Amino acid sequence: MPRATSANPRGPLSAALILNLLLPGTGLILRRREWLGLALSLLFGICCNVALAGRLIAPAAIPGWLTMLAIVMAAATWLWGQVLFKRCGVSASTQSEPRAASPTPAEQSASGETSA
Repeated sequence: MPRATSANPRGPLSAALILNLLLPGTGLILRRREWLGLALSLLFGICCNVALAGRLIAPAAIPGWLTMLAIVMAAATWLWGQVLFKRCGVSASTQSEPRAASPTPAEQSASGETSA
């Protein structure tokens, strides 16, 4: 029996897709990949903060190589988030419904069934 959830991971992608495009990882959180989405969002946020600080807020205090590294890492994290979101969507749409668990040997012996 499938469990009832408020957010259907196989439903329309519009909200999850838009959120994932704005902040990578949030779409993964909506697709029930919470830890991966959280880690990706944190990495993207940290890289963006360092890039903004090095470019706009305090360019004299933050080395140029660190600013460029943060920009490249933020872009790579954004792309990685989109790839992972697409991969999560493909795997969720191609999976079949969960099957009932097979009985354990103890349950089989209690019911009198034998495995052939």
